[in-house]
Amino acid sequence: MENLLQKLNFNFKDKFSYLKLYEVVFFKQNKFLEIKFLYPYNVEISDEDKAEIVKFVEKTLNLHSKISVKFKKSYLDENIIRQELLGYIKKFHSSVFTFLNSENIEILRNEFFITIKIKLSGKLFELYKNKNLEENIKKHMEKNFISEFDVELLACDDEIDTESFIENEKKKIFESHLSQKKTPRYKIEDVDLIFGKEIDPAPEFIKNILKEKNSVILAGNILNFEKKEYLSKKGKTAGTTKFYYAFVLDDTTAKIDVRYFASKQNIEKMDKLFNGGQVAIVGDVKEFNKKFTLYVNSIAYCKLPAKIEYREEEKVLKEECIKPEPYKIVKQENLLVSEKPLPEEVLKTSYVVFDTETTGLDYEKDEIIEIGAVKIKGGVITEQFQTLVKPNQKIPVTATEINNITDEMVARAPSGERVITDFYNWAKGSTLVAYNASFDMKFIQALAKKMGRYFDNPVLDALALAKSKLKLSRYKLSDVVKRLNVTLNNAHRALADTVATAEVFLILMREDY
Repeated sequence: MENLLQKLNFNFKDKFSYLKLYEVVFFKQNKFLEIKFLYPYNVEISDEDKAEIVKFVEKTLNLHSKISVKFKKSYLDENIIRQELLGYIKKFHSSVFTFLNSENIEILRNEFFITIKIKLSGKLFELYKNKNLEENIKKHMEKNFISEFDVELLACDDEIDTESFIENEKKKIFESHLSQKKTPRYKIEDVDLIFGKEIDPAPEFIKNILKEKNSVILAGNILNFEKKEYLSKKGKTAGTTKFYYAFVLDDTTAKIDVRYFASKQNIEKMDKLFNGGQVAIVGDVKEFNKKFTLYVNSIAYCKLPAKIEYREEEKVLKEECIKPEPYKIVKQENLLVSEKPLPEEVLKTSYVVFDTETTGLDYEKDEIIEIGAVKIKGGVITEQFQTLVKPNQKIPVTATEINNITDEMVARAPSGERVITDFYNWAKGSTLVAYNASFDMKFIQALAKKMGRYFDNPVLDALALAKSKLKLSRYKLSDVVKRLNVTLNNAHRALADTVATAEVFLILMREDY
């Protein structure tokens, strides 16, 4: 696939040399290839350019399968880099992660590359210095960001009381990840940097600014924009006229005063701002005379959502959110429609059959609003796991028309982050089964990634199984259950679809079917 990138650059004379191949996934059962490219945050690719690239990829690969080409923007914000780094270390080097805190990691950026310095205690440093940890982290970060990385392990003098440290760190990690109030945020689009460092496209609500805070990300519409003069009183520029900009930022939940004391090179850029313009800002919030002001460090044009939905802070409970229940068999004869035995391997394997209902079809922007699952052990459904999920967006009418799930129904449901942790723990050690599995897996993996998790369970696609066993004109779940005389009530609700899929799976897995 690297040759594909070389051919692309050669064909277009390096017009797209900024592209980086991020991920290539081939779904063998569905004969579907997904290719994802990374591109820098400060580059915009037009729809025409994307169409050219897609056409070239399809022509070059010339595969007898569907090809999907996607483009993902690579942000180099320090918080995003740190989050990706910690997620990788937690997943692949948990013993190192246990001893890490923010003071152990230093991230430095210059024009050419990003340096990551990780301080470890003497014993831990000796243990990992020859285990390619630096190189492994470097490869992972360069795969996920468009930048070169230099990773350096450093030995610190402080030795650790291992037992007490581990207990304290486990407690801190548990409390910070599961118990703390998370800052509510919303998504913005088309972030185009004016000056400063790149800005994470997830600002918080102005309404929640209740105290002084550094490096806060806010966005909104510009009101009362003014350019003012002042006389410099300090340093080499004392006595010269300088400029500062004052305006109000309004995100519809609240407003905040903004000030920027302009450097000479940024005056022309700031002069282009206007009332009604939409911007995202990283800055420091300071309080004076009981009024907050945001002082600009970085600023970018952006596109705000048509309607900004404010959400209260949600405390994630320590205890289990969703508890699996014993499965109540309503119509046992469906499971025993054939008396032919199941293969020994199936009887010995634990399966979790699941289904999701979502706000749309794009796992990168749409969200899960219901998960339904059942566990099969010894060839019998033994447990069920079902919950509605509260999304961060309104449920589109088109989604409600399909699954009958409304905003009112999910208003008091747990968040996706809470649900996915319990589902992850419950499904651990089982083979995952879903109807058109690639669709549902993308959604649960995207949600799990936010919690630093990854489902590495084996996966079976019940749709592919049906296509290999049955001869039908269509292979919708409703068509397959009808063919196999399986009852499907309340279609397009997660648990109902899941039970039907489980019954279909067990029937088709019988030896002589």
